[in-house]
Amino acid sequence: MDIEDLKEDWKKAEEELLDGKEGLEAWKRILLLISGVLVVLLMLSYVLVSWPLGDIIAGKLVSSVIDDEFSIIVDDVTVEFSEESLKELQQQFLDNEGQEFSVCLLGNVNGNEFMISEIFQPVIHEQSFSHVSSEPCPASALIHLHSHPHKRCIPSEQDLLTFQSFKSVRENALMIVMCEKERFTVVN
Repeated sequence: MDIEDLKEDWKKAEEELLDGKEGLEAWKRILLLISGVLVVLLMLSYVLVSWPLGDIIAGKLVSSVIDDEFSIIVDDVTVEFSEESLKELQQQFLDNEGQEFSVCLLGNVNGNEFMISEIFQPVIHEQSFSHVSSEPCPASALIHLHSHPHKRCIPSEQDLLTFQSFKSVRENALMIVMCEKERFTVVN
């Protein structure tokens, strides 16, 4: 039902009321029309207020999709995965869809190019839909990566504090938030 149909129904109801014909039916139509509009408005307000659309949109702006060469390029930083390490990471993401996970990425670094060849799983103490607590990554790790709930790509304040701690051990370290199978936010 579109706006034109609503206008037409409203006009018919008014005419019937004014003509005095089927007055009760006209009132029923008007009440039904008003009720329908109210239900639609209530549903829209629920969607716009309760869903974190702002977070999702902001997350899309700060995150990147991995390219066909298994690379994420953000500003002057490139993170390139071996095919095997990316598949392992994506499988881990799918296996943990209902909860966050944390991994350490190992490999080689040359300037601002990080070549990831191995994934190390630290001991995880606690996992939930929106939280993960694990042992810190070893100093040999180049990147601390953890997942976030689907499409929520913005690092939390706690994420940034944890990253600062990791960066004190390894100055050129990165942090990555994985929020979809192929979407990542890189923090330098």
